[in-house]
Amino acid sequence: MRINLPVCSDCADYYYCTEPTKTVLHGKMLTPGCRYCMGMKRPRQFKSRAAIIRVPDWCPRRKTPCEVRIYDFRSTNERLMHLFVISQVNRDAGPEARRYALANEGHTELTPREFWLACNDHSSEKSIGRDVPLYAVLEIDDGLKPYCFYRVESGFCPAPYFNTVTARNNTMEEDA
Repeated sequence: MRINLPVCSDCADYYYCTEPTKTVLHGKMLTPGCRYCMGMKRPRQFKSRAAIIRVPDWCPRRKTPCEVRIYDFRSTNERLMHLFVISQVNRDAGPEARRYALANEGHTELTPREFWLACNDHSSEKSIGRDVPLYAVLEIDDGLKPYCFYRVESGFCPAPYFNTVTARNNTMEEDA
């Protein structure tokens, strides 16, 4: 799988392409046919093709350093159920957000793309400075788009359909 660099034209909140006619927005006359970022106090015009190629470093949505969240099973019973499913299917089953809860969070200097390239060469401890348990989900959020990675025995694999909102709303349960 490839992790593509985000582009400004995908941003529904701040990206604005002007009409062919003159437009006034936030007290500034906008040049017809140009692209602007509306995320700051005043609209900022993109240079010729900058908005199409990649998100600039000055983007108001970008988080530096990136946030890291580790989701683990919310109880031992959930872990055992997951292991049972894996043993019945004889292959790795994808993570289900209803079985997970937020276990740890912090920051990392790596972007999701840099982590994906680095995790093939190093262990997760070297890449993000934390140990990620087996069958846990790692989320890296750079503010532009959060990416999730599922830890399996062979390493990490992308988990694009993991619902982080559901997992964040769950709480860890104490085992009796």
